[in-house]
Amino acid sequence: MKVKILGILGICVVLGIILALVIPIIRYNKHVPPPKIYGEDPKVVYQYILDNPGKYQFLDVRSRGEYDTLHASSSISFPIADMYEPEKFAQIDYNKKLFLICTSGRLAGIAYRYLEHFGYRNIVHIDGGVQNWVSEGQPAQGKGIFQ
Repeated sequence: MKVKILGILGICVVLGIILALVIPIIRYNKHVPPPKIYGEDPKVVYQYILDNPGKYQFLDVRSRGEYDTLHASSSISFPIADMYEPEKFAQIDYNKKLFLICTSGRLAGIAYRYLEHFGYRNIVHIDGGVQNWVSEGQPAQGKGIFQ
């Protein structure tokens, strides 16, 4: 009886080691596509904002200085660094659609993944960031280099 239990335990240990070695290879394999970031065109986002007041949060994740220079009119400054502070992170509403914008889209992509990690599923990345927002003629405040 003890031999059977030891044999079963040995098999479980070997299988556990194999899984521990194989799962990371499968998960981070270049052939496995990364999870999709849901992005939207600035015109579509702005129309949603007009049609759904109070049902969204529009977060500009750049630094406050960049935000002060030029930002989408309906966005609020929420630097990505603030997402690491629990009291500020708590201001992000699970029940509202979250629009994320930055200069060109990359930093907002990082914020997207961070929020997604903490359970947010109602996130929309603004395609092309503030550059695209301005070039498509959406309302902006400030005098940045894209105007």
